[in-house]
Amino acid sequence: MPIADLRGTSVAGGIELRWARPRETVDGRQLSDLAGFHIERATGSAPAFERLATVEVTDRDRIQQQRVFRYTDTGVTVGDACRYRVVSFTLDGYVSDPSNVATVERTHINGEAHAPLPGAQR
Repeated sequence: MPIADLRGTSVAGGIELRWARPRETVDGRQLSDLAGFHIERATGSAPAFERLATVEVTDRDRIQQQRVFRYTDTGVTVGDACRYRVVSFTLDGYVSDPSNVATVERTHINGEAHAPLPGAQR
């Protein structure tokens, strides 16, 4: 149940993360007990990721399930460059490997883009 395509974008309210819902377990079986996602963040040159938030999945029993999940990190200021990753977990506590790492710099204030700092990755 790995998450393969985490993306981040600077938006007016902070940094918005988007990722697709995993549909299968590592061995190819349908994933029916997805409970949620842990969003992790690392800032600056710190190598360690820390849990930022948990997003719960509430549509397990629905036929039409959410395909894309979003989370906005509002705890960053303009010029902050952060690294993010997402880990999915099941109802019985199984935890996936982390997603790819998305590095994003916040460049927006009140809906307006500002020039990124020299050398920053987006």
